[in-house]
Amino acid sequence: MKIKKSLSALLSMQVLLSGCAITMPKRDPSGMHHMHTEHDPLGLEEIVPQDKKKRVTRYRGLMKAPPIRYLVTKVGEGGLALWVKKLPLAPDVRERVLKNIHSDKFSKDLVPFLFAVKDLYIATKKYKKRNFKNYILEQFDKDSVPGLEHSLFSYEEPKKVKEKSRKSASVEAEYDEEIENKSEKKDDSSQGELFASVITILDAMILQDPNFSLNEPPKRTDELTVKVTPHIQKILDSVLSGMEPNGATYDAVHAIASDPKRVKAASASLIDAIHIYAYKHYNMFSQRYEHKQKLHQWFQNASEQDIVKYLSESQNRKYAVHVMVDGLQGSLMESLSLADTSAPFLTQTFAEYKNAEQFKPKTTAYFELKPSNMGFLEHVMQKDSSVLKNENYLPFFKSLYRNHANSIAKQGISTTPTISVRNIPIIQTGATVAGAGGTGLPNFHFVDRKKDRAFYFFGNDAILLNDLTQESGMKTIAQRLSRLNSLNCSSTYEAGYDWSIDPMVNLMLGEKMRDFGEILCVQELENRIKNEKKVSKLRERYLKLVYKDKSAKVRKRNILADIAQLENETIPEYLAFYNPWPDHFAHFKGPFSDEIISPTGELNRLDFWLKKLTQLYQDAGIYNKTLFSMAGDHGLAPVKYSLNPEKVVFGSLAKEGINLKISKISSDEGEGPKLSDHVTPPSQRGYDVIVASTAGGNHMMDFFIGHDDSFKVQPVYKDLINYQLHSGQTLNVIDEILNRLGDTLDYMVVREEESSIARSATRVLSKKSGKVEQALIFREGNKVLYQSEDDLLEISKKNPYVAHQNNKSQNELKVELYQKCMIEASKDQVQTWCDEDEWRDLTAFTPRPDSINQLSRLYDTDLAGTVNVFPARYIGYNTKVPGRHAGELYEEKDAFVGYWGAGQKSPVKLISEVNGSSAVTIYEYLSGKQVEIGQDGFGYRSLFERARKKK
Repeated sequence: MKIKKSLSALLSMQVLLSGCAITMPKRDPSGMHHMHTEHDPLGLEEIVPQDKKKRVTRYRGLMKAPPIRYLVTKVGEGGLALWVKKLPLAPDVRERVLKNIHSDKFSKDLVPFLFAVKDLYIATKKYKKRNFKNYILEQFDKDSVPGLEHSLFSYEEPKKVKEKSRKSASVEAEYDEEIENKSEKKDDSSQGELFASVITILDAMILQDPNFSLNEPPKRTDELTVKVTPHIQKILDSVLSGMEPNGATYDAVHAIASDPKRVKAASASLIDAIHIYAYKHYNMFSQRYEHKQKLHQWFQNASEQDIVKYLSESQNRKYAVHVMVDGLQGSLMESLSLADTSAPFLTQTFAEYKNAEQFKPKTTAYFELKPSNMGFLEHVMQKDSSVLKNENYLPFFKSLYRNHANSIAKQGISTTPTISVRNIPIIQTGATVAGAGGTGLPNFHFVDRKKDRAFYFFGNDAILLNDLTQESGMKTIAQRLSRLNSLNCSSTYEAGYDWSIDPMVNLMLGEKMRDFGEILCVQELENRIKNEKKVSKLRERYLKLVYKDKSAKVRKRNILADIAQLENETIPEYLAFYNPWPDHFAHFKGPFSDEIISPTGELNRLDFWLKKLTQLYQDAGIYNKTLFSMAGDHGLAPVKYSLNPEKVVFGSLAKEGINLKISKISSDEGEGPKLSDHVTPPSQRGYDVIVASTAGGNHMMDFFIGHDDSFKVQPVYKDLINYQLHSGQTLNVIDEILNRLGDTLDYMVVREEESSIARSATRVLSKKSGKVEQALIFREGNKVLYQSEDDLLEISKKNPYVAHQNNKSQNELKVELYQKCMIEASKDQVQTWCDEDEWRDLTAFTPRPDSINQLSRLYDTDLAGTVNVFPARYIGYNTKVPGRHAGELYEEKDAFVGYWGAGQKSPVKLISEVNGSSAVTIYEYLSGKQVEIGQDGFGYRSLFERARKKK
């Protein structure tokens, strides 16, 4: 599909529709916290500089000294105005912005926001050049390996110049520079269009509102929605004019643009998003300077003894880097890093790829998807695997597996369903879904029966994610360790961080401008390392004066003033680094495609940036004091055949005269976003079934018992085998799903009894070769019982994707646990059931690691749907793309989980660990406190736990 430049307007709209969190006040030694409770929290007052034609503001109170320097240089010299003039704004908007740029109101509330946007999101030329593509061009020749060129990477040849000119090195250099400049101008143009779109909406929302203030997040009004709606309509119309008609994305945008109600819904959400976005950056900017003043004030009032203690402790800080990667699969990374094409994961995966026809549905209608680019995998598996050993292919991961093998879990676990909206907050916070302090997010979609509201997070409902998690009580590590200096490089939940690169800006711009967010993060870190070195010398100088020259009061006071200016802009004690790209592109290109696994693919690009990140900490001299922990939210599996379960099941029933009232709250994977009406959300009552799908691998169905208060109650198995429709007809829902989905079904899950975080009863069903197989899982607290005559969850089978070591103690443990959990356990005696740790050990190295625990926890919350359906291998539900997750296949469940650095090495091999343990490990290292599962919102054990048990 050919999409013109105007798509950037849609991208900017999606950035804002996708939500931003609010950054809250941060660390200082005196423990004081700043809240925006005054009308003018910055204490601004007007002054008239020498040049009376230009008006600037002077900050007092919490932003006293630094902003005057910024405003004089930026506004006074015209820097900010010049930037605004260069943006592709409509003439009337540009005139209004420039007119307001020197006004008191604009300076008080919007100058900090514009500074943040301009300075935070535009990298310097120096950093732009240090990107992955330039690295690859130096290391790999275009034709050296198949699969280097693909839809995400090409070896661009400059246009030929005359032979005479090419003889001149200087001419060549000038020409190369010209090519680079054109590329940079293209990137700057994309950013400019984004910022122009934001400012255009800001103009409609803010500049024409005399009462607007960023004192607190403003409230949307009907009048404001009416004012903004025409601007949103223009953006949508502009987007449509740049698209080829009759495509899926065109249809999605056209459906919004042609429906006044949906345009109004988009406008309302955009107003909310921009308010939050502007308020967040305003807070982030002002808090940086608030800290400077508060620290300066504390230095003036504190005793020398306290100051010495503070500075001494600052010289011996611990540091942590928390890496979160969307779609990072452990077994895939291990196999590629070991460069062993005989590794079970690669041989099994490649064999299935070559024989994918065997997975074609035999009894169910389907459509076949376009194949992925698989040249690189075919080359290394069939011809020459030597490129896997190339020192420039996954060098960082090779070093990791070579030096820290014990500290990387053999089988990292993604929780069920293996979907990002569920697992990203888990790996970022260490919280479970349900219970006090949980994330509150069981899936990418759900129906909240108490609120009578459906949520689907690919669209404007994403704005609500932060509110929903905060309402549930979830805390980020930055919130838990609020005294520590923290930096967020694009991770999803931003609450509590001192400084944050916006995740949605990174996601939308990073798709067009590769390495966008990574470059910004490295640029920020390198600047902080320079500051760290300066501050470190200042601390040493002060401490030396304390012990050698007690009379040097003025010198010590000046040193402390300098420290206060830089302290909060030094190396963060906690860095969160999020990379969305392996998942983002694996959906559309396939999880084992050239775009993902070749030397020019996303995994090697991730490796490139992880190596740079690590090198920064080594160069700063703090690597030995820095703990790194990394986790993926899930893996991915390939898809060749796709179908829509709601059509296959309920559509065919309709042809037989059984009509269900159905509502579908999701898009199919590969389609555009859905917009919800946040002003007056539609009721979910009155349907027989509400369906939603996620990532190609999970299809959720919500059924209802009645229309009164029983609407809020989740049906159980016995309700579904005799389900009454609004038409008065009855239906065995379980049988219909099993029979009609047939061999496309891996298995379906339903509540056997009413379930909660305290206890659950879950039924699992599948139909293989005409026979229904079933399993029952009962849980009381953390004690679990599994019963299945058919061993539906394959407890007794070996995983064909992993190598099995003939380890006597491990084999003995398996036999012992099987005897205890499967043979000796009695349903009537809960004390005989195995606990969750024992089940995790027993199911390790089976085709479905940790399946018993995960399915026993699926219905910890009523939000998790009534029936969850998972597709079989190479099958996708409601998807148009060749990569899937959210299902129950090993490839989807297997997430990378591990840690390294700070002298920390596990004395025993980590076998089966849940991805949420990553955050807990970071917290324990930085806080020095040991986490207890179920306390203070933590739901997972630390990765240090096995080492502690050994001791």
